[in-house]
Amino acid sequence: MHPCLAIPDIFRQICDVIRLRIIRTSHPQSDLASLARTCRTLSEIALDSLWYEIVGIGPLIRCMPRDLWEIDAEDQYQRSRPFLKRPLKYSDIHTLHKYTQRIRSFRPEYLTRGDSLVDAYRALSLASHDRLLPKLEQLAWHVDNAEIFPYIRFFFSPTLRVLDMTFDVHHSEQLGFLSAVPVLSPTIFKLKVALRDYTISSLNDPLVEGFSDALRAWHNLSDLKLYRVPLDGLMCAAQLPKLKRLSIHPAKISKELLPDLPNPLWDPPSASQLYYPALESLTLSCIPSVAIAVQFFEVLQSARLLSIELSFTAPSATLSHFHRFFSILAEHCSPSSLKVFQFTCRHPRFSFSDIVSPLLVFLELKEVRLRLASPMEFSEDQMTQVASSWPHLEVLEATGTAPVASQSHLQTTLACLVPLADGCPGLRELHLWIDASDAATRRALRADPGRTKEAQNWALRRLDVQNSPISHKEFVASFLSDIFPNLEDITPKIYRLNKNVESRNIQRWQHVAQVLLPMLSRARMKDYKRLSVAIPQTEHRSPYDLDTSFKHSARWFAEKVEEEDGEWSDPEQLVVTLDRVMRGSQ
Repeated sequence: MHPCLAIPDIFRQICDVIRLRIIRTSHPQSDLASLARTCRTLSEIALDSLWYEIVGIGPLIRCMPRDLWEIDAEDQYQRSRPFLKRPLKYSDIHTLHKYTQRIRSFRPEYLTRGDSLVDAYRALSLASHDRLLPKLEQLAWHVDNAEIFPYIRFFFSPTLRVLDMTFDVHHSEQLGFLSAVPVLSPTIFKLKVALRDYTISSLNDPLVEGFSDALRAWHNLSDLKLYRVPLDGLMCAAQLPKLKRLSIHPAKISKELLPDLPNPLWDPPSASQLYYPALESLTLSCIPSVAIAVQFFEVLQSARLLSIELSFTAPSATLSHFHRFFSILAEHCSPSSLKVFQFTCRHPRFSFSDIVSPLLVFLELKEVRLRLASPMEFSEDQMTQVASSWPHLEVLEATGTAPVASQSHLQTTLACLVPLADGCPGLRELHLWIDASDAATRRALRADPGRTKEAQNWALRRLDVQNSPISHKEFVASFLSDIFPNLEDITPKIYRLNKNVESRNIQRWQHVAQVLLPMLSRARMKDYKRLSVAIPQTEHRSPYDLDTSFKHSARWFAEKVEEEDGEWSDPEQLVVTLDRVMRGSQ
C-alpha cells in the first residue's frame, strides 16, 4: 500500500470522491465495501463513507441478525422491504449502534398506509430511547403517510444542520411540530419547507394558521427555502438576524381571490425595524402578481443583495406594472452590491427600456439572465450602454422561449458584439439572438476592418445563438475569431418553425464552430510562433489541432455545407480565411 494512503485525510478524500461519483464508477457502494475489507487501517474511514447516506431503514435492518427479519417475497410491491419477525434484543441494539453512528444523511423511503416498515420504524425508535441516528447532519422527510410522522423526532440530533421537510396541511400536528424543531436541533442553519397540495383560497386559511409564526422562532437560519406557502410566508422570515439566502415559491392562488388581494398585504416596518438585515441572495419563483413583488421590495431598506432571481406568472400584468416594479427595485436595493440578476417572465414583449435601462444603475453586475417570451433585442448604441455600465459582466443571457420566425429581422446584429468585446473583458458566456445575415452590417464591418482589431475579448468561450439566421459563414467566422479569439463552443437550437431553413442555419453555425474557428485559431498560433511573439492569453484549443485527420474532416464538412449552401457562402472571405491559414503554415 502506498504510504500516502495511510494518511487519514487523504484516504477520506478518496472515499468521498467515490461516494459523490466525482469519478466514473458503476458501483460506488461496492467499491467502498471493497476498500473497507482491504485492511484494518482503511476499514473505518471506508465504512464511514459507505454509510454516510442511506435511503430508508431497510439497509439498517438487513445488517441485523438474519433471524430478526424476513422479506415477504409474495408482495410484489414490497419485495425488497424487510419486516421484523421478533422483538429486538439487547445484542440487536448493540449491532444497530455500530452503523447508526456513521450515518450523516437520511431520507425515508416511500411508505404506503399499512406498510410493513411502519412497524420497523416503531421498533427501532423505541429501541433508540432518544435519537436513532445520533450524528445525523442532513434529513429529508417527504413521507406522505401520517402513520410514520410521529417517529420523525427520533431523527433530530444535536448535529443536524440541514432539514428538508414536506408537511400535510390537513394534519395540524405536523405544522405544530415545526415550532418544536429549533429546540430539538438548534444547530440547523439550512431549512426547506413545502406544503403538500396547498392552494391559497383564502388569506386567513385556518389550515395554515400559525405557519408563519412557527418560522419566526428559527433564529439560527442562514438559508431558507419555502415551497407552496401562503402569501404571508414572504414576511415570515423578515426579522431573522442571520438569514442570508431566501427562496420562496408561493402556493397557487385561486382565480377568484387574485383580483381582490389587499394592498398592502402586510404591515410596513416601523422606524426601528429592519427587515431582512443580513439578506444577500433572494429568489422569488412563480409570482402570481407584480403587485406582490412590488410590496415585497418596498419593505426592503437599501438591501445589500448580491443575487436576485425573479420568476413571474402574472397573466394580466401590463408593461406599466413592470415599470413600477423595476423603479422600486432600483430604489430599494443598493446599486453597488448586486452581482447577479435573473428575470423570467412570459409577457409577450419587453423592450430595452422596459428591463435593461432600469438595471443600468447596478454597476457591479457580473451575471444578467433575461428569459422572456420573445428575445430581447439590442441596437449597437444600447449594447454600448450595457458595456459601459456593466464592465465586470461575465454572463449575459437575453433569450426567448418562443421561436423567432426565420424571415424576421432582428435588431441585434454582429456589430452589437463589438462594444461587448471592447467594454467587457471578463465576458465568458453569451446567450443572444443575433442576425448574422444582415448585409448592411457586413458591408460596414468590411469597410472598417480596424474596428474589430481594437476590440478583443479573450475570456469568451461559449456563444449560444438559438435559431439566429446566418449567411456568409466565412465572414462570420473571421469576425468572431477577431473579437473572441478563444471562442470554443457555438450552440444553435432548432424550433421546427421552418425545418429546412433552420436546419440550414444550424449547419452553418456548426461549420463555423467545428471547422472555420479551429482553422483560424491554428493559423493564429502559427503566426505567433513564426514571428516569435508571445501569445497574449491561452489560445483556443480544439481537438482538431491535435488530430492528424483534421484537414480531411474539415474538407469533408466544408464540401458538404458548400454544396447545400449555394449563394449563402462567401467566396471572397473564404479566400481571405484560407490565406491566413496558409500564411500560418509557412
